[in-house]
Amino acid sequence: MTSTTQLHSVQDSHARFEAGDDIADHGYPATSDAAGGDNGNGPTRNVRAPKKARATKPIPTDRLSFENQLAVLKNVAITSGNTRRGSNSNAMSAAIGLKGDTGGLIARFFRSAGWFELADARGEYTASPGTIAWNQHITVDSTAQYDAAAKMRAEVAKSWFWEVLEPMLASGHSIRDSLALLELAKAAGATNHVPQLTMILQWLEWVGLIVIEDDYLRLRADRDAPAEPGEDSAESVVVSDGESNSDADDVAEEMTPPQLTTADESRGRPAGVVDTEAIVSFTLSVRLTADDLQVMDETQRDFVLALAERLRG
Repeated sequence: MTSTTQLHSVQDSHARFEAGDDIADHGYPATSDAAGGDNGNGPTRNVRAPKKARATKPIPTDRLSFENQLAVLKNVAITSGNTRRGSNSNAMSAAIGLKGDTGGLIARFFRSAGWFELADARGEYTASPGTIAWNQHITVDSTAQYDAAAKMRAEVAKSWFWEVLEPMLASGHSIRDSLALLELAKAAGATNHVPQLTMILQWLEWVGLIVIEDDYLRLRADRDAPAEPGEDSAESVVVSDGESNSDADDVAEEMTPPQLTTADESRGRPAGVVDTEAIVSFTLSVRLTADDLQVMDETQRDFVLALAERLRG
């Protein structure tokens, strides 16, 4: 019996990290059992499984959940701070409770999104100005995600994936997510990468550029942003573009005197219609309550009552 020893090439860790390889697996291919021989009854042997082709564009890793990717983003923003201190893949892993360099697998995608920048030290990244601003804002007000990510939206607008999707969404109409994924796959040279490409859509929704509804996505408008505290108060009611606003309707109803009628309406004629049969026609409506009379002085009350008596004829 003879034995063979498989030799695996070893690449520079930083080079593979920057290239976006799954460095945590150390390059060892997966194996599967396959039957040998022409009739399928031969001895069992190890056969290398086909390796997934690498995408030509940076895409998120499927080795980290979206929540862990977000945790890496925030940790690098905290580490960077105003001094722009860098973080390597081991530090990113430690931030989410992992060992090794798995946490760094998302770094290349974040750099393509404009949210990470290369640090001075080899293999390290710092957060972009937009990412740092987001973290500072969200730390003070955790409910202000949309406003906090404003600079990050400007940064990611230059990414390869937004250049693919933005023209498809520019009309304002919704498109199927499957169509968006297909175009992203074409642009990235990505086959069998649906989970990673789907994460791109998740990140675009997170940063506030798109809205995902069922199997469709569309551009996010300002009106889609969560209402800030106090926006729904009666003092700040704004009605635009002819859209109904329930608060404004309620205020209008409260302001309309319920007993106010015009002479035209009392005769069954719609208000505002000119009476062509009359030689002289005008409408005067006066309504005084007991409270109104109490705030008048005696001269004012006498004048109003005398006027009403004369008009009654």
